[in-house]
Amino acid sequence: MGDLTNNFSKSEISCPLSGDSRISPRLMEKVQQVRDLLGRGVILTSGVRSVQHNKNVGGVDGSAHVPRDLEDGEGEVCHAVDIRCSSSRDRYEMLPLCFGRFNRIGIGRNFIHVDTDSTKPSNVAFHYYSSKHKA
Repeated sequence: MGDLTNNFSKSEISCPLSGDSRISPRLMEKVQQVRDLLGRGVILTSGVRSVQHNKNVGGVDGSAHVPRDLEDGEGEVCHAVDIRCSSSRDRYEMLPLCFGRFNRIGIGRNFIHVDTDSTKPSNVAFHYYSSKHKA
C-alpha cells in the first residue's frame, strides 16, 4: 500500500538530497493507471529533485522533476517521474500505456520518463541517447 496512490509511496519519489516529496497528484494517478493496466509492479527510478540533485544527475535547467508552480492549481510540485524499463519487452509493453496517458514521454536506455509539465512542448516523444540531451 502506498501513501500517494494504491501502490506508490512518498519514499519512492522523494529527492535523495532534500527529502522533498511534493509531487503532482494528477501525475501519480496516471502512473498508477499505467501500473494497473500493466498488471505488475513498476519501479520509479527518479521523482522529485532539488535543484542541486538535478544538477548532480545532469538534469536540464527547468526540469519537470524540480518542483514549481505551473498555475494548474496543484501548487509547487514535481511534474515528472522516470519508470525503470530494462528490456525491449518492458518498453514494448509500457510505451502504449504511457502514450495513452501522457503527452510528454522520454525514452532512455533503462527508463521511460513521463511528465505533465504544461509549459513544455506537448505530444512529443524524445530520447536520451544524444550527448546533447540529458534528463
